[in-house]
Amino acid sequence: MRKSVRIIGMVSLVLVGLLCTQFAWLTPAQTVTDNQRFSQKVNLALRRTVHHLLLKSGDSTSRIQPIQQPNAQIFQVRIERSFDYGQLPVLLQESFNVHGIKANYDVAVLDCAQGELLLGYTFQDLIDKKEVPCKGRQQAPGCYILQVTFAAPETASPSH
Repeated sequence: MRKSVRIIGMVSLVLVGLLCTQFAWLTPAQTVTDNQRFSQKVNLALRRTVHHLLLKSGDSTSRIQPIQQPNAQIFQVRIERSFDYGQLPVLLQESFNVHGIKANYDVAVLDCAQGELLLGYTFQDLIDKKEVPCKGRQQAPGCYILQVTFAAPETASPSH
């Protein structure tokens, strides 16, 4: 009886050990959270948008600046030259569609020097009215920050 208890105990330890090692190679560095995946998709979508804005303004060689993320909801990219603001809403929405981003957002075009809001719109303007405020306004040559703010980070919906 004692021998069988020892054997069961040893087998249990071995099984627990195997179970632990089964998941040990899934380190946090290798797993990507929903928020990280969302951030990566937004990063790619903004880079795509800036690429097309620059192309449409005749610039095919300027470097696209890294996307900054001051917090979970805000993404910013610096654009070192003026661009056609009228094309931004469609290009940005196309990029979000390409990357499967469905969250509501606000867009702000800020002055690089002062961080002052120059132009902007909300996703609802584009969806409801099929147009955005400030379209057609002249932009002075200069440096701009394109900022997109999401209502909340996109997460996977819980399954029931």
